[in-house]
Amino acid sequence: MIGMSVVVKYLNGTKFEVTCRGHSIISDQPESEQGTDQGMTPVELLNASLSACSAYFASLFLKRRIQDLKGLEVRSTWQYSENPHRVGTITLTIIPPRALTKQEERGLLKSIEQCTIENTLRHTPEIRLEIKG
Repeated sequence: MIGMSVVVKYLNGTKFEVTCRGHSIISDQPESEQGTDQGMTPVELLNASLSACSAYFASLFLKRRIQDLKGLEVRSTWQYSENPHRVGTITLTIIPPRALTKQEERGLLKSIEQCTIENTLRHTPEIRLEIKG
């Protein structure tokens, strides 16, 4: 098993800096949640991660069939569920750069199913919590 690490540091209010491998992003809450809206919320980051992973696997499949992938998009929409409060449904919409045959569509969907984030959500990981003082 390969261990990876992300560090999240509190900045102020509802704003955090998230770093990994020398890259950083800001996570925040919208003003309606007392944030400053200077970054995506954690739920938006979850959906962004799933969409980006799906787009990556889609591009691997499509590059073998289409030279110019300009126009390729993956859009994510989600709905919340309660008890406990969580994302209950995620819908990914893949917009290829051109119309695909039914066979290409099946292959594209099969390729996207290799997405690590999708597989993680479908096969729930063990989550361990530790407090270090």
